[in-house]
Amino acid sequence: MATRARELLIRSRALLDRSREAATQLFGPPPAQPPPRRPPVIVQSPSQAERERAAEEALAALCANVALRDLNLVDSLLAHLEEMEAKEQDTDRLGELYRLDHLATRLRRNAENLRVLAGRDASDAATDTTSLVDVVRGAMSSIDQYARVTIGRIVSLGVVGFASEDLSRLLAELLDNATKSSPPNTPVRVSAHLTEQGSVLVRIEDEGIGLPPDRLRDLNDRLSGEPVLDDSAVRHMGLAVVRRLSVRHEMRTWLDRRVPHGTTASVLLPAGLVADLPEASWSGQQTVVFPQTPRGTTAAVAEAAAPVRPRSGLPKRTPAAPPPKPSPQPQRRQPGSMVGGTTASGLPRRVSHSLKNPTGQAPEEPTRPPAEDREAGHEKLLADLGAFTDGEREAREKQGSDESGEKQQ
Repeated sequence: MATRARELLIRSRALLDRSREAATQLFGPPPAQPPPRRPPVIVQSPSQAERERAAEEALAALCANVALRDLNLVDSLLAHLEEMEAKEQDTDRLGELYRLDHLATRLRRNAENLRVLAGRDASDAATDTTSLVDVVRGAMSSIDQYARVTIGRIVSLGVVGFASEDLSRLLAELLDNATKSSPPNTPVRVSAHLTEQGSVLVRIEDEGIGLPPDRLRDLNDRLSGEPVLDDSAVRHMGLAVVRRLSVRHEMRTWLDRRVPHGTTASVLLPAGLVADLPEASWSGQQTVVFPQTPRGTTAAVAEAAAPVRPRSGLPKRTPAAPPPKPSPQPQRRQPGSMVGGTTASGLPRRVSHSLKNPTGQAPEEPTRPPAEDREAGHEKLLADLGAFTDGEREAREKQGSDESGEKQQ
């Protein structure tokens, strides 16, 4: 009996242990499960992405540095050419120098465009407001067929300094495209008008055959949309430059058909890019009223207002002329001040003489001769004319008598 009771006790303990384990599994917290295995994800190495981005930036920096070196060389070339032009007296050689000067200016434009495409500034921005007509002249000076461009009515406003150079480059690309896309014997017209919103609309019109509607639509999409790098973009690199400059200064550029034929390129300058000029300037066919100036400065004002062109006909790359200063009144010549003896042939010897007043006082007004001297001069002139007329009449009579005598013989 004792043995039987011991076996039952052992079985009871075993059942109790199993019951505890079952209760623990049923009411206790679930056992920790291992994390599920995720599918392997191919993650691009950060170093590879950074390497590609660095390569693109390095390529852009390389192009910008090459363009900057070209600009430095071209600027040195232009400086030497200007020195040679100032010293040259032969007109034929001077014309050749002007042609080289113009070619160097076009090389400079290409280098500046390369820096624009690389995302860099082409040059230092100007600080002063530049008249719109000077911006157009600057664009003309950097294209090949500049002589075909006709400047029409240009509004008498200026372009702020930080945008004037970029606007000139933009117009140069549009002018170059217009001259190349139209017959060589047709003009290309440029005009600029003020809109009611205070912006300025610049229009460039050519007389070519025009563009098909689908081609026109594609070019306008390239000018206003995201940049696209393909074969067409490589062939029309100028439009890529126009787009970048337009986006930089929030300008709007588009192409349209011209009636009856041709293409019109329009550039809308926002009101923030235009400003009033400090003084009136030449504006194409528009009449400009200049402020009152001393009488002696009329020629200086006319020279400053007229378009500056060298003898070759190329637009001059010089800044706008400063305001003319009043010229002094003619100074009376002192007796003997310009003559220093005579030469061996009896001619008066010239002596170096300054036209400035050495005393620093205001020059004297020229005095008119007395009335008696004027009347005597008039009488002497009439007498000389009468003597000349009498002599001519006597000569004709003598010649007539000689001819009649020869006929009688």
